[in-house]
Amino acid sequence: MIKIALISNMNNMMFSLSRYLRDEGYDCNLFLLNDEPKHFHPSCDSYNDEYISYTIELPFGKNEFCDLSETEVNKIFEGYEFFIGTDFAPALLFIGKIKLNVFIPHGSDLFLLPFMYRQKRTQSSNRIWWAKNNWYNSKLLFYGVNNCENIFVPNEYDALFTFEKKFSKQIKYFNFTGPLLYSGEYTNDKMVSAKLIYKNRFDEIRLKYDLIVFSHSRQFWNDKMRSSEKNGKGNDKLIRGFSDFVKTYSGNAVLILFEYGQDIDASKKLILQENISNKVIWMPVMPRKEIMYGIFCSDICAGEFHNPWLTGGAVSEVLLLNKPLLHYAYNGEKKTYYLFNVKSAREITESLLYFTNHKNLVIEQCKMGAKWVNAHLNEPSINQLKLLLNSTLTLSKSNHLLKNTRVRRMKILLRLKITFFKFLSIFVKS
Repeated sequence: MIKIALISNMNNMMFSLSRYLRDEGYDCNLFLLNDEPKHFHPSCDSYNDEYISYTIELPFGKNEFCDLSETEVNKIFEGYEFFIGTDFAPALLFIGKIKLNVFIPHGSDLFLLPFMYRQKRTQSSNRIWWAKNNWYNSKLLFYGVNNCENIFVPNEYDALFTFEKKFSKQIKYFNFTGPLLYSGEYTNDKMVSAKLIYKNRFDEIRLKYDLIVFSHSRQFWNDKMRSSEKNGKGNDKLIRGFSDFVKTYSGNAVLILFEYGQDIDASKKLILQENISNKVIWMPVMPRKEIMYGIFCSDICAGEFHNPWLTGGAVSEVLLLNKPLLHYAYNGEKKTYYLFNVKSAREITESLLYFTNHKNLVIEQCKMGAKWVNAHLNEPSINQLKLLLNSTLTLSKSNHLLKNTRVRRMKILLRLKITFFKFLSIFVKS
């Protein structure tokens, strides 16, 4: 049996994938860096602790990549024959001259982070920190991605970022991402019976309000420079749209938001300006298993309103529970599941009004959500991986090794940069 290493867990992707692969009988382990976001730990995405038996938590994070040797990385992954990863997994493997078989990016690890080394250091950033964590890691990531065999990434990403031309023409691209959640975990019975920290709070909100609008997207929209970036969320549109809705809604509605992201304060300020503070509840960052119960208790949920795509985590989470979704997509796909394809505050207001006037109809139509998630977001990547894994059974382990001296040269250059910056610091102080 081929041994599989899944590396990093941004957006819970590798943990979800490991569970599907194990269900198929594959021998795989999940490797976590020690600086992974806490809410992307497997314990936050599971109602049991079975993950412990196949999860390996590494004693280092991205900040220590510059101290790792080829020998150390090879020792960690000794015996593994197939490698799947996200985030900085390509960089880690490149140190050990190991080829990543499948890269499943979460977004910026494909269109932004591999190219950060080309940017000039800002005056405010620490020189040595910049050399280690920006220049070195970014360059490692670029070479790691450039040497991987396959990339699972939806066409909607490339339409926005046009990254393909920047990497090797030998890479094979597949028009889908990996599974963003393990559907078998989030059944109604499991969620209702689970012991959760915020369960009582969500139950209280459910009893108090007749309409709950739920949005757990990162607050990222305010700054003019940032809001024009490709990864903005458009949260301001939801706030303004909800504000106009509650002015005409005769019932008792509430908007649930999360204190997550760069623009929390800006969103709170906008809510004050719209005079709807009494109609908004802020929740803290919490594990997915808690969020899923919040979605379960809600009437309608919100995704993103800046980018037109259908592969985000919020989309999977909401539709898996067959909940109506406000979201900006390439197309509404209304024949297969129910989604309000909206991108402006006005459209959000109109959709909320339509939902409240046709609630039973919408609820009935959105029952196709879970089937759509499994058919379009989960099964394509799992089936393709099975094909790749079966073809790999006949390959030699040596096919995974890269023949290059880039890492050694980069380490020498990094030491020179750090030495120069230290001398420069002493010179400036004197």
